[in-house]
Amino acid sequence: MSVSTKQEIITPGRQVCYRCMRPVADCYCASIPQIQNKTPILILQHRRERPHPFNTARMVDLSLANSKLIVDRNTELARIAPLLIQPGAGLLYPAANARELKDVRPADRPTQLVILDGTWHHAKTMYRDIAALHDLPKFKLSPPQPGNYRIRREPSRDSLSTVEATVAAMAALEPETHDIAKMIDAFNAMIDRQLAYPKTGSHYTHQKKRNRTPINIPSVVLGGMSNIVVAYGESVGFERQRKSNPKQRLPVFWVAQRLVSGECFQAAIRQPGMPMTSAWLKHLELTADVFIDAWEIDEFQRRWSDFLRVDDTLVVYNHSTLRLLQNIDADFVPSYNLKTVNFDPHRKYSTLDQFFAATGSSVEPPILPGRAGKRLAQVKSFVHFLNRFGIESTQSE
Repeated sequence: MSVSTKQEIITPGRQVCYRCMRPVADCYCASIPQIQNKTPILILQHRRERPHPFNTARMVDLSLANSKLIVDRNTELARIAPLLIQPGAGLLYPAANARELKDVRPADRPTQLVILDGTWHHAKTMYRDIAALHDLPKFKLSPPQPGNYRIRREPSRDSLSTVEATVAAMAALEPETHDIAKMIDAFNAMIDRQLAYPKTGSHYTHQKKRNRTPINIPSVVLGGMSNIVVAYGESVGFERQRKSNPKQRLPVFWVAQRLVSGECFQAAIRQPGMPMTSAWLKHLELTADVFIDAWEIDEFQRRWSDFLRVDDTLVVYNHSTLRLLQNIDADFVPSYNLKTVNFDPHRKYSTLDQFFAATGSSVEPPILPGRAGKRLAQVKSFVHFLNRFGIESTQSE
């Protein structure tokens, strides 16, 4: 568990300010106001959000005297949350029964405000896993205008960064507290400074060179690929797939491999009411014993999260594989769908089978079992093909 100490630490040689976690040249600590707030603020931060260079929960914690920032795994946060949440606390979370915070009577306002910090998917998994949050009264914000978080993609027009949400909440809870709005000044300064960087000459040169590549192969594939994790997932029994809603499909068998190191991940996932018919097992090219110790969905989520690293990129062949993760809130890292790569302008190959058969490209031997293991081997081989193809295309210009 990590707890903010609000002490400035600058490590010689690394040139990073460990208060704001920004390079010393871009440190914004001097612009952060010191505010004596009355309502305690408890921020529970998803562990994958902590190293993000533009995380704004740090701004809140550095600015507010009465705040605490806790970073850990969901399981650990679930254990310690009851010790941190005070009587009369409320959760800032847009649940269906959430009340508009600015409309709450003073007598009904929370005496402690709990905030979840992370992506929207992270926030949902945190709420799901931290039981102490479930019975808290829920409050929401309805911002009159979109947030200013222009350097990170937000899930909706009404979404706010953590610092923006905190300022709006504190304005409703403590309108008499001075200088609350000054936290936005530090936030805007960070945004403006970051947006100024693309205008430099070095960035322009890099962009110009990169855009000469005639295909949209992502840079993560054209580079060293050490942070790529390839994955493939099987869903419900194939005889029912065409009748099922894609948004309701859940993974039953999942395989993945770290491309460079070769580290593997394999999971059979239990689905209630899903009989393992002989036809289904034959389609998956698996035996029933693979599913004897199948994981529940929450166990899969925990182990999958532990396998992934903060700087990983998940690479899949098509969106249906990624949707399996999205349907159980397990898409923890950025992802890329290889079907969006325009290496085949004439659309001659609709499947990887057709591509490998027509081009004579070799496929690596499968390491993991079943049809999923074979598909994963194809995805790995296709990534290597795109790596070579993209580099050769760039060099030939």
